[in-house]
Amino acid sequence: MASKMGMCDPCSRLNKSSEGIKVCTDCEDVLCTDCVAIHSAVKILATHHLVDLSVSAGNEFHIKRDCSDHEGMCFEFYCSDHDCLICRTCMANTHRTCGKIQPIDVAAKGCRSSAMMEDITEEITSLLKATKELVVDRQENKTRVGEIKAKVLKQIAKIRQDINGHLDQLEKKLIFEVDTLDKTIREKACYDLGEADKRQNDIKDMCQKVDFFTKHGSESQLFIHLNTVKPNVSKQAQSFQELMPCLESNDMDFEATDLISVIKSFGSVKIKSSSCTVAYQPPKHMQAQTQAVFSNSIKV
Repeated sequence: MASKMGMCDPCSRLNKSSEGIKVCTDCEDVLCTDCVAIHSAVKILATHHLVDLSVSAGNEFHIKRDCSDHEGMCFEFYCSDHDCLICRTCMANTHRTCGKIQPIDVAAKGCRSSAMMEDITEEITSLLKATKELVVDRQENKTRVGEIKAKVLKQIAKIRQDINGHLDQLEKKLIFEVDTLDKTIREKACYDLGEADKRQNDIKDMCQKVDFFTKHGSESQLFIHLNTVKPNVSKQAQSFQELMPCLESNDMDFEATDLISVIKSFGSVKIKSSSCTVAYQPPKHMQAQTQAVFSNSIKV
C-alpha cells in the first residue's frame, strides 16, 4: 500500500490528487471513489479484495511474492512434494520431476481452514503468550535488582556497627563493589528486558499480519503469507527454546567474615544467579518440524 497520506495511488501516477477511500489488498493500492468504481467494473479486477482505508491505516502489510532464488520472477505455483512456493524458473529447473505442482490460486483453496493455518496460528499464539510472560519475568527481575542493593547495604551497616573506626576505608571499598555489581546487574536486566520486548514485538507483528490477511486478504495472499512466514515462526520457536536455558535472574548476596580475627576484608559481595522461571513448550507439530530441520542441518 504505497500511499502513506491516504491519497489515491492510480491518480497520483497520473499526476492527479484524489483522496483515497479504499485499499485493494491484491494491487496494494489506495483507491479514490472513481478508481473504486473502475476497479469493480474491470472483469479481471472484480475479484480483488477492497477494504476501507481506515481498516488498513497504520498497517504496512505486504505479501512477499518475489522468488528468492530467481531475480525478477514471482511465485506462481505451489509444489506439494517439497511444500514450498515456486516460480516458473524453479518449476523448469529444480521441480521438473515433481508430480504435485498447482497454481497458487488452486492450492490456496480452503487455506483459512487448513492444518497449516491452524498450526502457524497456534505457534504464534504460543510464542506471543511466552514472550508476554518473559517480559513480565524480566520486569520483575529488573525491579528485584533495585531492592537487592538496599538489602545488602543494610547487612553491611549491621556488620559495620561491630567494628571500630579504622575500617571506614574497607567499608567504602565494599560499597564500591556493591555499586559495581549493581550496575552490572542493572545493565544485564535492562538488556534482557529490551530483548524480550523486541522478541514480543516481532511475534505481535507476525500475529497482526496473519490476522490482517485472514480478515482482509484473499486466500492466495493468506496462503502465500503463511508459507513465507512459516520459516520465521519455526526460527522464532527454535530461538526461544535455545534462549530459555541461557536466561538468569541475578541476585547479590553478602557474606560476612569474622572481623574480630580477620580485618583485612570487610566482607564480600557476589552475584547470585538462578534460572529464568519462564517455560516455553512449542506445540507438538512445531517440535517435530524443528527436530526435522535440525536433523537435516546436521546431515548437510
